[in-house]
Amino acid sequence: ESATNAHFKGSIDFTILARENDAKATITATLQNSIIKLTTTEYFRNYFAQGATLKLSTTQQTTITVDTTVAGSEDQILFVTPGTTLYLEGEGVKQDPGNGATPTVTFSKQAIGTTTAMTQTTVEVDANDAGGSEVTVTLDDTFTEINTQEIDLN
Repeated sequence: ESATNAHFKGSIDFTILARENDAKATITATLQNSIIKLTTTEYFRNYFAQGATLKLSTTQQTTITVDTTVAGSEDQILFVTPGTTLYLEGEGVKQDPGNGATPTVTFSKQAIGTTTAMTQTTVEVDANDAGGSEVTVTLDDTFTEINTQEIDLN
């Protein structure tokens, strides 16, 4: 497991002929291991505006760490064996709730899934319902004509 250990596999049948040394063949190689990547959404980064650190680890304890205060820390990839269990953990500093304190939240380590061969698994951490709620009022400015009628109620 590492950021550079891609494992490819391909095969082709061929025959070696005497005095034939210019033959060519094409081998199609496919990725045999899995790629993992860890990202966060804009909602998550806004809610944990003071910073958050997330660790995506594997069964073999290889880790990708994303620090939302460090530019480019989400651009990492890791090649792993297919069927590897992924674990996510971390901590983040929440927005000030209005009392001058910025509480720290710890995300306990837990299994979040397993990898598949020839697949990039992107783990995206989101907080779309946290700290970003707003009320939107849309007014319909379409003109509607009302026909006035006189009605005698006697």
